[in-house]
Amino acid sequence: MGTNSRTKGQIMATSRAPCTFFALLLCGLLLFTSHDLTGQGSKDSKHVINRQPVLGDEPVTLLSPRQERTIAVPFGYELLLVNYSALQSQRTHFKRAGLNFEQARKKGNDFYTAYQTAIDCGNPPGTIFTEAQFRNAWADEPGEEDELETYWQTAFQTNIGNVPSDILALDALQNKAPFISAAGQQATVPTGAFYKLQFIPSANAIIALDTESPDYRLARRGIPKPARNAAIPALNRLSDMMWYVWDSISEDPGKLRYIGRDTITNSATEGIMDEILQKTAGNARAPWPGKTFGLDTDEGKALLGTPNGVAVGWLLIDRYREMGKREPRVTIWVVGNSRIMLWDLKPV
Repeated sequence: MGTNSRTKGQIMATSRAPCTFFALLLCGLLLFTSHDLTGQGSKDSKHVINRQPVLGDEPVTLLSPRQERTIAVPFGYELLLVNYSALQSQRTHFKRAGLNFEQARKKGNDFYTAYQTAIDCGNPPGTIFTEAQFRNAWADEPGEEDELETYWQTAFQTNIGNVPSDILALDALQNKAPFISAAGQQATVPTGAFYKLQFIPSANAIIALDTESPDYRLARRGIPKPARNAAIPALNRLSDMMWYVWDSISEDPGKLRYIGRDTITNSATEGIMDEILQKTAGNARAPWPGKTFGLDTDEGKALLGTPNGVAVGWLLIDRYREMGKREPRVTIWVVGNSRIMLWDLKPV
């Protein structure tokens, strides 16, 4: 197992300075970048979300027809889009080991600061992907795990008062080639990346069961970052894949509340979770209900800064427009030798 972790050792921290000053600082970037977050070009500062069913060649019963929606982006937001483009372009992953608590806390704090800045300034739309971009590089198959494990049943019984049964299991597989890469070039070799996910509309929840991003797969082969950009699809990150599918199957995507990470095996995340549980619960293998932390705590920030937490950070930043302001908290516990993480993105 791997993880979709996509920040570099030093995330670009944004401060909660006045938006006008923030925008002026970004003006210089406009001279050097023409990156378009839609991947399709923009016209009159408008971005179009094509909300068509995107899963499988055969219809999935949980899918519903979606209408096309257009979001007009004022000029001020275009400046912010440049910054978010820079943040996204700098996403690389952690090494599987060597991340200590303070490094994770710092990284999580940077995410939290960027999220607060987005709230203060008004977040621009995140990257918008179409079905064509999905089909360009990905195939999808019904997942085999269409039932919740017992520990997830317990967690949902506690949080929402029942055990949901509307589980849509999906395996997204990056096994197509050739495809147009994130750098706009033709890539001839599939990365072999995969996202095994469960979507639960009635609980407004997504569980990531097992994930290896395209960037992770190539980095594991020792391919340097510039070369990786020319060999991965534009739609490649866990947070973007989760939202892309969720937006297609949910009647009200903005109500997404729970993000679960199942059977975590990334050694960097394992080390941080063990340290936190040992310190706060007196047991690095603490069972349910484990321990819960908000982002106003060092523990919560450190968990957000782990390889298995950063997808939540990017989801909050990229999808604030759809999801509104949230007060995230995270619960961690251990089942046998498996570490579990559940994020509750509580609306404010």
